[in-house]
Amino acid sequence: MTETVISIGPKDNLRKIQEIFTDNQFHHLPVLDKNQIVVGILSRGDYQKVREVFSILKDFGVEMASTNFVENLLVDDIMKKPVVTIDEHATIKYALDIFKENLFHAMPVVDENGKLTGILSTYDLLFAAYNK
Repeated sequence: MTETVISIGPKDNLRKIQEIFTDNQFHHLPVLDKNQIVVGILSRGDYQKVREVFSILKDFGVEMASTNFVENLLVDDIMKKPVVTIDEHATIKYALDIFKENLFHAMPVVDENGKLTGILSTYDLLFAAYNK
């Protein structure tokens, strides 16, 4: 798993998300509530879909309205919830089974209290398998 994780809150706006995805190469952001419990996940793909929909509106002459709307959308409006998490002590086989069954690409890793300890992606698993 990747232990150094940038996370966001449900009340963060898309301007902040854009800055994070612009400055980093990763594709998933865990969403944490005020108690640092994982409540959702936002992927770069989901963020880009929202941006694309509203960029189409520019063609219809409503650029200012669409820009204001997108910038005021909150993470809570577009994040995936509920989110599938995985216990930090789970086996790799268990993680592979979850990825295989659900066809997503990342899961927040949590401790026994539901607090974020890392994120596990399919890339992490491929990297580990390749480097054995």
